[in-house]
Amino acid sequence: MTVSGTPGTEQQLAVLRAQIDVVDDRLRELLADRRDLSRRVQALRAELGNAGVQPSRESEVTAGYVAALGSHGHEVAEAVLLLCRGPAPSRPAGLGAGGRR
Repeated sequence: MTVSGTPGTEQQLAVLRAQIDVVDDRLRELLADRRDLSRRVQALRAELGNAGVQPSRESEVTAGYVAALGSHGHEVAEAVLLLCRGPAPSRPAGLGAGGRR
């Protein structure tokens, strides 16, 4: 069931949704930029022999999201970090999680 509001309310809703669309576009651009920067960092760390996840850095990033967004900031940080880590390294055929057969 839908309830129709006044024309002014419907117009306000359309304006607000358009503003959300602009923010979403900016977020997608920023996330793509962050992903690219993160992958450059990963490549440089690999050259230095420090490949892999750096838990202390990820904790700093997560804390920033929680401070800015509250308790749901943790989930946002996890999604951003997962996106920016790139594909997981492939395992040899026949190996399961943790390298077990």
